[in-house]
Amino acid sequence: MSTTPISPRTVIRDAMVSAFRVPEYRVALNYLTETELKQSAVYCVIVSDEARAEGNSFQRDMVAATVKLILWANDASDPRGKLDGMIEDACETIRTALATLRADKTIVSGMLDDIQSDEATTAAGPLAQAVMRLSVTYQRPAVMA
Repeated sequence: MSTTPISPRTVIRDAMVSAFRVPEYRVALNYLTETELKQSAVYCVIVSDEARAEGNSFQRDMVAATVKLILWANDASDPRGKLDGMIEDACETIRTALATLRADKTIVSGMLDDIQSDEATTAAGPLAQAVMRLSVTYQRPAVMA
């Protein structure tokens, strides 16, 4: 009986998702359609792009991956205020998730790289968006011959 190993990418994504605690905000694992965005405030958690990091050998590969948190706030009265609250919640969530992932040795390191948000325009209506990018480094068995 063989079991498929769980990818570090999935473990990292799931740790981020499970760390969110604000019940009125949804958490999604995929980019959303415009219709889905208009329903509520949503966090989207995506682990993307991997590259070899420093510290590699024949036995192990150190991998740097990007984690993206996309935040959509839908609020007719103050979308930017709601987005700012979501950003603060996400920063606390990231701290908790990264500490857990480091403690269980899933990752070697992790940090928030930047937060980019859209401009507050009247054309955006009740929607506001931000993208938070994190870098995480973890170890994979070497893939070389």
